[in-house]
Amino acid sequence: MINLLPPEEKSEIRLIKRTKTVLVLGILLTICLTSFWMILKIAQIRIQEKTEVQNSLIKFEQNKSFQLEEIKSKIKEINDVILRINKFYKQQIAVFDVLSKTSKMLGSDVFLKTFNFDNSKKTVSFSGTIKKLASLNKMREDFYNSQEFLNMDFSIGTYVPYQDIEFKVTFSLP
Repeated sequence: MINLLPPEEKSEIRLIKRTKTVLVLGILLTICLTSFWMILKIAQIRIQEKTEVQNSLIKFEQNKSFQLEEIKSKIKEINDVILRINKFYKQQIAVFDVLSKTSKMLGSDVFLKTFNFDNSKKTVSFSGTIKKLASLNKMREDFYNSQEFLNMDFSIGTYVPYQDIEFKVTFSLP
């Protein structure tokens, strides 16, 4: 095919073809750059989301760790208090035990007037009256023969009647 167009029109046609080619390449380049920019923006957003999630997890773990430390310190304080209470009660003498042991040795005809228990000195003293002298002697023997009481002091008045005898007992606990 022979091109019979004048040279000016030929150059114009070439110019139009080049312009179309440049325009198509420009549009394709713009589309590629826009796509690349969108891909980068999506990657940036995903990275920010993952960073925020990681930061929130770190804060949660730190808060959890802080709460665990608080709980551990409270448990340690409570354990210390319990140990001190336990130590205190191990050093104490149960008044009820002393009362039950002494009441077993007292007869039914004994009437107590006073009962004193000194925990710091571990001493017990009581006084009262008893109906018969024979009951007093039996009670005195029971207390002296008992291995549970130390430093027994059993005193009665200087004048001892046959009935309603007043007495006083003092002893130490082991």
